[in-house]
Amino acid sequence: MSEFLKKAFSLVFVYAISRSAFGADSTMVRKYRLLPRVYTLQYAGNLGFLSGGLGYSLVKDKVRVGLFYGYVPKVFSTKAIHTVALKGTLNLFKSRAGQDKLYIGTTLNMETGNNSFLKLPDKYPKGYYKTNAFHLTVFTGVKSFFAVQERKLKGIEPYIECGTVDSYLYYCISERLSFFDILSLSVGLNLKFK
Repeated sequence: MSEFLKKAFSLVFVYAISRSAFGADSTMVRKYRLLPRVYTLQYAGNLGFLSGGLGYSLVKDKVRVGLFYGYVPKVFSTKAIHTVALKGTLNLFKSRAGQDKLYIGTTLNMETGNNSFLKLPDKYPKGYYKTNAFHLTVFTGVKSFFAVQERKLKGIEPYIECGTVDSYLYYCISERLSFFDILSLSVGLNLKFK
């Protein structure tokens, strides 16, 4: 089992134990209200080959904020790549039934890999490159909510997103690339807990 899957499984396991251990006592429930209520698993979308996140729904579920860890295995790159991202979304519209929502969002990514750096390496002339470890992404997506009749699980939300990275936008404008060449798609699943 890969290191990423071990970490993801451990995180879900610890959360499940904490929810069941503190679920019976109302004092403990109030005390641990700060635990994240949204757990996400995402494939692709400028966060990594596979990424997982913990987040919060705010303002009556109109705003969502989460912290993500992404991973690209060495099979798809010369070296394994790890990303950490802060992701925020804002719901724009929802269907009449309230189950489908259109949203926009952005992430601030920090990537560690074989070609990223926080400080320009000495081998490059000063000003030759800019640091490339941090990126801003923008995206839009559609998600659907399906209620679950489970004691602790409120529901599941499959979603699909389309977005791009700040440097791709720059190259699209400066090099006159096609807008469709810089887009990426992702699919994911949110688990929402009570």
